Amino acid sequence: MSANTDKIEKLELRIKQLLNEKKRLINQNKESERKARTKRLIERGALLESIVVAHDDLSNEQLKRFLEKTLKTEYAQRIYSEVKVWKPATPKTANQPRITVEPGTSSNEQFKQITFETEFDDE
Repeated sequence: MSANTDKIEKLELRIKQLLNEKKRLINQNKESERKARTKRLIERGALLESIVVAHDDLSNEQLKRFLEKTLKTEYAQRIYSEVKVWKPATPKTANQPRITVEPGTSSNEQFKQITFETEFDDE
């Protein structure tokens, strides 16, 4: 009987280890997804700031209303459809967008400047 008891204990320990491994892998996936989302939000925020003139003058709510009203127009929808089917040029040297962030100098100024640069090799 003790051989079976030992086997059961070993199996229970193994189950516990596998469950812990599963939790660790799930947490790794969540962290990876959070990092990817954060990166995407920073990149898109930088894009938005580089395009919207006088963005400093608008509150978040004003900017949201501006984008909603602008992007719901028929013209914007047509452009959106065209952009969705557009394929960027194949990068020769992995022309990935580059974002440069300069930290702010005061506690009120989180970032001094965010620069978004990209180059495409159109062929």
